[in-house]
Amino acid sequence: MSVATLLATEVNRSTGTAEGLDWDVILRHYIRFPAGRANMWESQVLEFFRTNQVDPTYDQIPDQVQRLRVSGPDAVTRLARRRTGSVREELERRYIGLEERVDYTGNLFGG
Repeated sequence: MSVATLLATEVNRSTGTAEGLDWDVILRHYIRFPAGRANMWESQVLEFFRTNQVDPTYDQIPDQVQRLRVSGPDAVTRLARRRTGSVREELERRYIGLEERVDYTGNLFGG
């Protein structure tokens, strides 16, 4: 819900292409890579539900992404790579390689 809310908000708010959301930061926030800590969004959602018996809205969860926009000296380059699909192509190649390994070995871990 949170990722969809951010995406819908951005699509409805943004009129230009000079900046964009930092999906690397956003998705790592929700996936918890590399590690989590106490009182993160997951526990806040559960506590809200336990207290109120309803799911919280996006704005009712305090642990939100702190840096939504691509920023820094490489912002333009990062946006360009994301928008040209080069990152997608690399990830697709890696996924196909993984599929081939699994098909060949019958086991993801080579057993």
